[in-house]
Amino acid sequence: MLKKIKLNNQKQIKILISEKKHGSMRLDNNPQNKLNRIKFLEKNSISIEKLISAKLKNSNKCALIKNHQKKIIENTDALITDKPNLYLSITTADCIPVFFYSPQCVAIAHAGWRGITENIIPNTLKAFSEFELKKNLKIIMGPGIGSCHFKIQKDVLKKFKHYPKALHLKKQKIFVDLKKIIKQQLFKTGIPQKNIHNLDECTYCNSQKFFSARRERLKTNKVMLSIIAIEHQK
Repeated sequence: MLKKIKLNNQKQIKILISEKKHGSMRLDNNPQNKLNRIKFLEKNSISIEKLISAKLKNSNKCALIKNHQKKIIENTDALITDKPNLYLSITTADCIPVFFYSPQCVAIAHAGWRGITENIIPNTLKAFSEFELKKNLKIIMGPGIGSCHFKIQKDVLKKFKHYPKALHLKKQKIFVDLKKIIKQQLFKTGIPQKNIHNLDECTYCNSQKFFSARRERLKTNKVMLSIIAIEHQK
């Protein structure tokens, strides 16, 4: 999955999301995972030296990236930069990759239920506002687990007390629409509906295309890689 947004003759935004066919992209020392990442990057003309990876912690922390000297950013769930040719990346396997872009800046957030309820999206927007007016900001919500399969237990229900419209009951079970919560947070911070695009695909449902931690129930989850960058054409 690839999207290129031309800004002018010299600059464009590149957005990538790997799929199941590309293999697991987990950020670890597994040789096969490393090989999968290298092949995917090479296929998309990205130097591994320019790839910046978030070492996820289901937090609300957004890190500003100024150069490519540090390849892995620890304990972080969102990355932001205004520098061209730096490729910001996260991994997901049901959590939602959220891409932010404008002519001046790009960001990417790993939006799982913990990060969403702890305000990873507003925190990323707050970092973004230092670079760009919100009216120029566009958002894409990538594939993630849908409300059809994101079931929660009563012990975490209190985490969603501010989002009653995102909850629904089905056969006495509680389901949550995470993308609806993200949209609510975006609207609250002044992002208009027309600037938000949803790639409406459920990772749990689409077993041929995506990995899903909940569906596969593996101890070491297989994951997809999501990337965003401002590319400057020389």
